[in-house]
Amino acid sequence: MLRAHLRTVDAPPDPAAVLEALFPDPNLRIWLDSAAADAHGPGTAAADAQGPAAEEAGIPGPGIQGPDAQGPDSRGPDAQVPDASKASKTGKVSSADESAKEASDAARPGGAPQPSGAPQAGGAPQADGAGEAAWSGGRYSYFCGPDSLTKHPPEPDLVVHHVAGDGSSDDLNAGGDHRDHGDTSDHSDHSDLSDLRDRDDLLGLLAARLAVDVAGADRIPGPFRGGYLGYFGYELGAEFGLATRQRSPHPDAVWLRSDRFAVLDHAAGTLTLVALAGPLGGLTPEAAESWLDAARRRLAATTASPPGSASAVSIPAPVSASAPAGSAASHAPGPGGMTPASSADEARSGQQPQPQHKHQNQPPHQLQPQPPHQLQPRPQPQHRRLADLTRPRADYEAAVRAAQRELVAGESYEICLTTTLTAPSPAPADRARELDEYLALRETNPAAYAAFLQLPDGLTVFSSSPERFLRVDAGGCAESRPIKGTAPRVADPAEDARLRDALRQDPKTTAENLMIVDLVRNDLGRVSRSGSVEVPDLMAVQTLPHVHQLYSTVRGLLRPGLNALDAVRACFPGGSMTGAPKERTCEIIDRLETGPRGIYSGALGWLGFDGAADLSIVIRTAVRQNGLLRIGSGGAIVLGSDPNAEYREMLLKAGSVAGALLGGQPGSQAPGT
Repeated sequence: MLRAHLRTVDAPPDPAAVLEALFPDPNLRIWLDSAAADAHGPGTAAADAQGPAAEEAGIPGPGIQGPDAQGPDSRGPDAQVPDASKASKTGKVSSADESAKEASDAARPGGAPQPSGAPQAGGAPQADGAGEAAWSGGRYSYFCGPDSLTKHPPEPDLVVHHVAGDGSSDDLNAGGDHRDHGDTSDHSDHSDLSDLRDRDDLLGLLAARLAVDVAGADRIPGPFRGGYLGYFGYELGAEFGLATRQRSPHPDAVWLRSDRFAVLDHAAGTLTLVALAGPLGGLTPEAAESWLDAARRRLAATTASPPGSASAVSIPAPVSASAPAGSAASHAPGPGGMTPASSADEARSGQQPQPQHKHQNQPPHQLQPQPPHQLQPRPQPQHRRLADLTRPRADYEAAVRAAQRELVAGESYEICLTTTLTAPSPAPADRARELDEYLALRETNPAAYAAFLQLPDGLTVFSSSPERFLRVDAGGCAESRPIKGTAPRVADPAEDARLRDALRQDPKTTAENLMIVDLVRNDLGRVSRSGSVEVPDLMAVQTLPHVHQLYSTVRGLLRPGLNALDAVRACFPGGSMTGAPKERTCEIIDRLETGPRGIYSGALGWLGFDGAADLSIVIRTAVRQNGLLRIGSGGAIVLGSDPNAEYREMLLKAGSVAGALLGGQPGSQAPGT
């Protein structure tokens, strides 16, 4: 049993000051954002309207009842679920339209009737009849790291995990433990959850360490009330039976226990300092109170906020779908200060404008890009052509065509093909200055699941992910929100609206989204109660500063006795980063891609002592280690994909990150290409 000790103070105007004041060690600290805990469980309030896309696909809203409205698990918790993961073994795929029809026939959500006009999971109602939801940003920021404020602090509990080259795995923590998890080669059936769950593996280790009660946790604001923060890398899927011959250059998982952390509630304008005391936490009640007092004094000494100020703190927010055309929000600068372009080729820039660092305090829920802390002067990054940093264009387009041959052969319905941009990028001499780089990314590419992790051995993660992999609340409601379909923003309001609407109506995008929804429904169905899986949002548009994206929401209630890590095991890696069917498609990906994905395509976020979790898909992310910066990017390949367009989309996505960290020009290519 742990007990929560708290102090709540006014939030400083600069969130970065919290990290610097409380966790100044740049060799181990984490800052991540997370959405509010406002998800509605299956059968509770959610919008009835699905929008035109859902109607055209023949998918009824959550209120539809009848035999066609059953979830994939409707025959009981132990039933074998027919899904895309087995379909390729019994039939061939003849066209994108056929595969989209099969997915739409299967993606009929079940659940009880639900009132129309109710909030969505993100906290905002859908636009009337449009299937378009306003963005709900990361309301909470969490800050965590080793104790540097008191004398004789305990060693941090850090789990660092590597998948060994022979399929076995090693687990090391800060205390030097070695755990041999044995060979996983005989667990090739990804659907056999029980066999994998009974093993002494990484997820079992984390589950055991998370089995802790926290008294007074209900006084901590937000959904995270203590636990572990960190990531799972893509190649960890090898331990769940998925094919990969690649091995990540980084640890396959890193998780830091948070016995002392800070919660910044951007909407309320408060900062809550939390220390967990008890035998399992290594803190006595006196030590917990000592840290809280020291933290409050340190904040008072290092922030400029006058005592008693309680204005809400502004945070990064993508442009809302409801932002008026022609407004300042709709003309938000693109990566590295560049104006969004209507195509990758139009994203060329000459002189790069300096980002605006003007602070604005906004009322709650009127959130605008935040001011970074005082950036230290640094040389302007040399502009690099992104096309020079990645797989040659001809090779990438050849891989797209090879993927399409697999589709024609019936081996897959959809293949998520990715590549990695790699550039020399030595860390600053003072590693603390990496925070400046993250703040530049946070300003130019704001996202709901922004994250900054500085980890041992010079490993740094800069993430601006907009996509939820998996959220599980303490009551067992699990939710995934895959994104499939991306279109660039442009400055002209009419053209911007046309691109947004075209994204929603594009047959290729529709096929991508429907197939991934079906896959995610199957993944959640393996661990959810019978009849609980539903699709409250189907192909809704999320408008960010640089792109429009099409997302769907899939929810289910976990079966009794299962937890968030069981859901991770069933769903990892996210279907939007693999394609369908997952097992066979991962084998194809392993053959077509030329290197490991590493942290990219994995999951990043937090795991709570109370059984809750919130994890993003690791996209729009850069990883630095050993003087190299790696940025993963790619897209879903279906029969209707155009190789040239896929290459351009890959550069567009990578440019949103590279523009801030490298000064890259999204989509810049050699003349005549």
